[in-house]
Formats: sequence, C-alpha cells, structure tokens
Amino acid sequence: MKPKERVMCALAGDQPDRVPFCEGSIAANVARALAGSEHDLSERQISDLLGRDVVVSILFPPYFADSATGADGQAYVTTGWIKTRADLDRMVFPDPTDPELYAAAQQVIDDRDEYAAAAAIKLGVAPMLMSMGVDGFAFALKDDPGLVHEVLRRYVDWQLVVTQTLIEMGFDFLWCFDDIAYKTGPFCSPADFREFMLPAMQRSAGAITTPWVFHSDGDLMSILDDILSLGPAGLHPLEPGPMDLAEVKARYGDRGLMIVGMSFERVTETEKRRKQVRDFTREHDVGYLVLDGGSTDEFEETLPAVRGVEGLPVEILIGRDGNVVEARNTYGYTKRWARKLEKKLVELLGKPATAAD
Repeated sequence: MKPKERVMCALAGDQPDRVPFCEGSIAANVARALAGSEHDLSERQISDLLGRDVVVSILFPPYFADSATGADGQAYVTTGWIKTRADLDRMVFPDPTDPELYAAAQQVIDDRDEYAAAAAIKLGVAPMLMSMGVDGFAFALKDDPGLVHEVLRRYVDWQLVVTQTLIEMGFDFLWCFDDIAYKTGPFCSPADFREFMLPAMQRSAGAITTPWVFHSDGDLMSILDDILSLGPAGLHPLEPGPMDLAEVKARYGDRGLMIVGMSFERVTETEKRRKQVRDFTREHDVGYLVLDGGSTDEFEETLPAVRGVEGLPVEILIGRDGNVVEARNTYGYTKRWARKLEKKLVELLGKPATAAD
C-alpha cells in the first residue's frame, strides 16, 4: 500500500498492509538533528527521512496568553489574558477567510506526494483553557459562567470557517488536539464539562465531514462516553497510568472489547517463565487474561503480523475479524497510538457484532 492508502484504510477500520506511522508533530530542532541539517525540513522531507505515512499542517487558533521558551526550545503558555469581560477585546483573531492564513497548509498539500495529508486543529476547548488559564476558567465557572460560553463561542465561530476551508482544500483527515484532562481527571467536573465544554465541542465537531481523530492526554474515563458521542474515528491516548485498561475493559467489555496480555520474557525455560507470569499477575492484581507468548527471541515467530517492533512492551488492537487494526510500542510513541486506539475502540465497538464475530 501507498502511505495514504495505508492511513485511510486504518481510519476506515480495515486492515492495512502494516501499521501506519502517523506522528503528528515533530519539533523542528529534532528534525534538523535527525537529518544532520542546519535548515528546517518540510513535512514531506520529515516523512521521507523517518518513514512516516503522513504530512501534517498545523493551523491552531491564537492563544491569548503570555508564553515562554522552555529548556527544550519549545514555546509554552504561561499566563492567560482573559480573566473578565473587559479582556474580551484582546481576542483578536486572524481573518479566517484570508488565503494567506492557509499558505503553509497549501504548501503541505502541494508537496504531499503519496502521503496522507492531515490538518491539525483545535475544537475550541483547549484554546479557551489556555487563554483563560485553568484558574481563570475555574473562577469564571462560578463568578461569570457566561464568560466561559462567550470565549468558547468566539473560538468555535472562528474554527468553523477554518475547518470548512481545510476540508475543501483536500486534507484527508483532521487531527483535533484539545487537552482537557490531568492525570487525575478532567479539568472540571463531568457536570461542568457537559454544560460548558461539550456543547462547544459538539458544534465544532459537527462541521467535520472527513475522518477525524481526537486527542487529549490524562484521565478521560468520567467523560469518555461524551467524547465518543462526538463521532471521532479515533481517540488518543489511553495514557498509561491515568487510563486503566482493566477499567476500560470493565466498562466496554459487554460491547465486544476483550483485553488479552501476552508475556514475552527472557527466561527460556517454559515452566519457570510461566510461573514468573502467574506470580506477576497475582501480585499486581491484573484484571485481564495474560498468556505466555514465549521467550523474547520468539516474538516474531509468535506474532508474525506485528512488524517494526523496536522494543517491549507492545500494544495491539485486533478487530472482530481477527485482523490487526493498530499496534504500537508502549514507550516512545504514546501520543500517536493513544489517539488512534481510543478512536478505534469507539469505532469498532460501535459496529454491531454478527454471528460470525
């Protein structure tokens, strides 16, 4: 398969020839270092270099906030500006109908070759949080709830025009980056999420007519059903730690989800290895089935359909038909995989099971 065919096949829930590599954002300084170049690389050059299956254009709305450069050379938001209604005048957006706004996106499209083209956007919630600050958002929930609605409305109004334009330009799918949770749970209560954030996300997502992936780190379990109701083709991530696979199994198991662990240990003696696995599962109260896959040297022989594994552990998503849908190394590719995994779970579990399944 060509890269675009591979990605779109996976997004449709079918089986590609191999797992697509779809890293959404590779920092310019990292790409330069990998290429041994002093000059920034284009999206296509990055994909050529790394074997990535996508090219990605990032078109986020402005954050109305102060920022600072971190030790890694990346810019980070520090303090949001929008604390009261008097600050709303500071929300000055670029004209969403100005062709110049899409010049970089058009360059990615023109230079895409056989790669799948993704446009990275925001649904509007994360920019609101960045511009108000989590503290400002929390105070406004009680002091002036209408301010939260107004900031969200302005972001979504702008985003609707941008989303439609990007779709008309021919991007294959949209990648929506809206972090809304800590490792301990959402930034607000589920009730407040449904009153303030969800309506804005519904309005924004309702304009998307291509496949799309939703991203948020953190623990989304208390609002996962709400997010899935938006209809993303993929969700990312099931962040290790905050998102418990056993809990996901307990919640969605009756819809056809089964979690199976397969252990590969350095121990070659079968009985000793299996005892080690049994002891581990009991000690850690593992709530799903764990099988003995063999020694680490037997990985490729045991799982020949899983390619490109660079280390363990590995997570694999298998469809009702028994075919591998997605796979990833747990370490190093967490964000890319989790977006796809949660999206795929929603999509696959939403399909009715047949007698053959």
